[in-house]
Amino acid sequence: GQETAMSKFSAPVGAIVHAWFPESEAVMTPGPKLRPVLVLSVEDRGNGRREALVAYGTSQHPERVGQGSFTISAAKTKALKVDTRFDLQRRLWLPLDERYFDTAHALEMVPLDHMAAFRREAVNVGLVKTR
Repeated sequence: GQETAMSKFSAPVGAIVHAWFPESEAVMTPGPKLRPVLVLSVEDRGNGRREALVAYGTSQHPERVGQGSFTISAAKTKALKVDTRFDLQRRLWLPLDERYFDTAHALEMVPLDHMAAFRREAVNVGLVKTR
């Protein structure tokens, strides 16, 4: 069977993990570059298949934060080598397995002092409903 160590891999919501983010949403194959992503949701798809909704992370123009994006300072984490802008509008469901996720990198939660920005932008893009 396809049972792997990764099936037991868990990625809590709010975790910064590293994934081979597909270059094209049309072609669901792992991308060529390992990049930081932010876990937004995790769902069990049945048959032991679990998927994580992840937001794209990039070190390009971390100062350009707009609707749906915020930057996490590298100084606040061990997971990031450079300041990284997470774009909550660029998100995909990926299978929680080693084809897409690098288990060698430790996962780390969004630093507390970045949670307000994360939550604000999650609301802005409709990921989180306000009461």
